Amino acid sequence: MNTFRQCYDIIEAVDRNNVGIVIDCFHFYPNGSRLEDLEKADPDKIFVFHIDDSTDLPLEKLQDSDRVWPGDGIIPLDKILGALKKIGFNGVATIELFNPEYWNGILKKPSE
Repeated sequence: MNTFRQCYDIIEAVDRNNVGIVIDCFHFYPNGSRLEDLEKADPDKIFVFHIDDSTDLPLEKLQDSDRVWPGDGIIPLDKILGALKKIGFNGVATIELFNPEYWNGILKKPSE
């Protein structure tokens, strides 16, 4: 499954309170998910929202390490956030970055 719609169809078919989705901007946008589908979602089925951005590379070349700070990449975060606001999403949001360039100098060993 690559798109929000494909995942959400399964969530609707299962129809259980403990089955939902994590939306990750890094996967939502480049994999071709549509805002129209997000705008039809039940906000209670969105368990976590990962906000991050992406460098401008072809989809087949993107790796987790290509995630960048929100607003520093090509993902239309304002539109995704607007869709979430429209449906009344008020859940957990986290920043998810796997970019090793950000780790250097930020994370220190406890003894330092």
